[in-house]
Order: sequence, then structure tokens, then C-alpha cells
Amino acid sequence: MPAPLVTVPCDFGVENLHDELHGNVDIEFVDSTTMRVNSIVLSWNSDVFKTKFTELREKTVQIKDFPKPSVVLFLELLYSGGNAGLLRSSFREVNTMAHVFKVSWLSAQCVKFFTELCATCSQESDYEDFEFFFSEAAYWDDFMDNTLMMDIVVKDFSNIKHIAVYFVGQYLRAHACSVKPNKLVNLLKIAGKECMPIITVIEEHLLTGGGINESIKTLLMNIDIIHCFAADTDAFNTVQAIFLSTAPTMLGEDAAVVEVFTEGVEAARSDAEAAMAR
Repeated sequence: MPAPLVTVPCDFGVENLHDELHGNVDIEFVDSTTMRVNSIVLSWNSDVFKTKFTELREKTVQIKDFPKPSVVLFLELLYSGGNAGLLRSSFREVNTMAHVFKVSWLSAQCVKFFTELCATCSQESDYEDFEFFFSEAAYWDDFMDNTLMMDIVVKDFSNIKHIAVYFVGQYLRAHACSVKPNKLVNLLKIAGKECMPIITVIEEHLLTGGGINESIKTLLMNIDIIHCFAADTDAFNTVQAIFLSTAPTMLGEDAAVVEVFTEGVEAARSDAEAAMAR
């Protein structure tokens, strides 16, 4: 009689994990300890495991790129068929393992977990909460070239009033205005028209002699000057004054960035004056 068809996720019973009666292969952790598992259970969940056990005939699979507690949790989730026990502290590792071992249902559960948790963010959330979600989404964007989680973060964060104060400005300051371009573009999307904290951080960076690094260039070239100018005219004027005082020594791309920014500020100033005259 053929073996019954099994659809995952399925509850195989976590109590059967690391059981000599049910286990027939080993998972080896980073500390070289092992856990007895059932090759059929893992194969039902993952074609990667199936290949290792049925085609390559492996009796021990090493998973040493992740902390042991995270690997144990990953195995427990494969046995339980749910996401109970998934925590922020282990999310990145479990999410990555779900991708590496091609456990599609667990990847979907990780996205569900992330989405539901991210939706709880509000003005009352701590900076650390915002930073966790943004960093996890940015990691996934870099690791998988997949913007799904970042799209979730941008959507949820941009609906939080004063998010530029609670998170964006603090993030730029904490990372000394040295952030990858794709992260900066997403930070600008999150901030929306709340640009004051961003231009203030740029002002602080320039006043302390930070100069025009790649992050500053990206911010200056992508910030919506027309909408942001009125919110903090003094900060824009200060940044422009710094640029004008150093313009004679600037060359190439730096000079071009300053020119574009200065033209944007002048256009914003003209719009503001025209609005006042009406």
C-alpha cells in the first residue's frame, strides 16, 4: 500500500523530535552536538532535505551557519506546522532557513508574523521597535533582493504621524549618515513630507565637518525640497550657506549635487514668496 499523501504544514508532533524511536537521521549544530530527526518529516516539508536524504543518502545534515536555539526552533516549527514560538530574537534566522531549505509554507508564516507585528507599531512604540522592523526588512531586501517586507514597513510606518522624528532622523543620526542608498530612499518614503528631521541631521553632519558623503548626496538628490522647505526654512538656509561657503573648493559630482540642491532651494524659496504675496 502506498504511503498516504501528506500536505504541509502538518502537525507531526513536536514530542517526536529528537526521539530515538522516530528519528533515523541527525541534524548537527554549530557546537557539533546533534539532534535525532525523521527524514520523512523533513522531506515532506522541504525538497532540499528530500534531496539530501533520498538522492545523496546523507545520514547527517550540518546546519552550522545559525545559532543552535534558532535551528532547534526551525525544526520544531517543521514538526508542529505552525509559527508558535517564533520570536523577534530568532525571526531573521528562522526566516532565512525557511528560504535556504525552501520551506514555502514557513516563509509565508514568517511574512504573516512580521506583518502582524509591524502593524502594532504606533507613536507609542520605542525607537528600537522601529529599528527592528526596518533592519529586518532591509536585510531581506539585501539578502533576497525582495522588497516585500520593506513594502510592508514603508506602508505601516508612513501612516504614523511624526515618524520622521520618532525614527527616520534618529536612524540617520545613529548611523552617522552612512547608510546604503536603497535604505535611504526607503527612509525618505517613510518620512514623506516630514523632512525637517532629515534636513536637520544633514545640517548637523555638515556643521561637524562630515562633508558630502554618498549618503548625503542620495538624501540631497531625493528629498522633496518644494514640500519640505516651508517646514524648516532656517535649516535649508543653513545647509545652503555651508554649501555656498565651500562651493569654490568643490569639484565634479559634489559640485553638481550642491548646484542641484541650491537650485531646488531657490525654487522653493520663490514658491514660498509667491504664495505669501497672493
